[in-house]
Amino acid sequence: DMSSTGRAERSGAEAEQWNAARDVIKRLLVKDPRRRLGSARGAADIKKHPFFKNINWALIRSVPPPGVQQKLRRTKSSPADHCKIQKLARAAEAQPPDFDYY
Repeated sequence: DMSSTGRAERSGAEAEQWNAARDVIKRLLVKDPRRRLGSARGAADIKKHPFFKNINWALIRSVPPPGVQQKLRRTKSSPADHCKIQKLARAAEAQPPDFDYY
């Protein structure tokens, strides 16, 4: 179902999880380091956030990490590919006029 805003309606646990995900991301991206999630008690603050409520942090330490992927093979590229990459890099480096690092 779609709401009047055009978004898909979420109910119950799904809506709760969606809201928690948005909240944790928003709090981790706070520019002021004194107000950012985790700035007071470090990882303990982050682990206590509702988004992570079903995570067994002690058990995670016993799970082996995923394997490392094989090295990528080199392939031939054309000069056109190189130009595209440079163009994308310049676009990625461009910052909005109101952007700041704090």
